[in-house]
Amino acid sequence: MNNRLLLLPILLLGCTGDQQPANTEREARSDGAAYDASMTMTGVMQLRGDWMDRAPDGHTVFHEQWRADGDSALTGLGFVMVNEDTVFVEHLRIEVNAAGAVYLAQVPTQNRGAAIRFQLLPTGTDTLLFHAPEHDFPQRIMYIRTSGSWRVELQGSENGLERRESLLLEPAERANVTNS
Repeated sequence: MNNRLLLLPILLLGCTGDQQPANTEREARSDGAAYDASMTMTGVMQLRGDWMDRAPDGHTVFHEQWRADGDSALTGLGFVMVNEDTVFVEHLRIEVNAAGAVYLAQVPTQNRGAAIRFQLLPTGTDTLLFHAPEHDFPQRIMYIRTSGSWRVELQGSENGLERRESLLLEPAERANVTNS
């Protein structure tokens, strides 16, 4: 359970950046890869909804709630509940513009309340990979779409050791039925 509780603070991210509408034209990025904001926003919008993963102990539940914020952003809330108590809360935001997409997490009691910024890297159509190499852990957050759910992988190094955490976020209504 402790490892799973450490996972959520890393998951939930909010973002800052220029508030520009999604650009439907492909633009060259500084790394040379083609970037298509409209395709990226289509992938990001798949996160909309209420998602949850129940830990094997049956008492710890990880939640992510995502809502559209205009046509180029999502706002989110991540939280962990143990029994009836909320033990962790994180404010999330993903914004997509002509320059790329960012995913930031803001936990009021961590990092002096500042959001951690993760940049979206190019991947396949069912994967969102966010990267912040300067962050302690995780340096990579990956959402992988699988059969109506999202597998979330947190990866990176911590204290010189490689570390990986994983969640399987299912739609909240399905997770409540199948994991009760």
